[in-house]
Amino acid sequence: MKMICSQCQTALKPYKNGVTVIETEGTPPKPCRIFEADMWACPVCDIKIVTGFGQPIARSYETTWGRDLKAALSNSMVIYGHQEPVELSVGDLEIDGPRLIRVAQ
Repeated sequence: MKMICSQCQTALKPYKNGVTVIETEGTPPKPCRIFEADMWACPVCDIKIVTGFGQPIARSYETTWGRDLKAALSNSMVIYGHQEPVELSVGDLEIDGPRLIRVAQ
């Protein structure tokens, strides 16, 4: 699949394979699924997109969810959700830590 930056009209290039993506749902947003995907970037303007999602590697109803979510948050480059971005602290996701992450509501 070829992807083109709409701003620069330049082909996107692979940036990082195996990006962890946490999908959220509801209001307030709660993590519900974890995916692995790939990040691509424009070599001119450096805009990045995430694509190539497979099946979820973890779901919130599974018995290992707490462990899987903590591992994903410690390694994650991307937090994915629905609608407009809002800022939540990691504590809002029931994970302890001072790091602030971007989550979509």
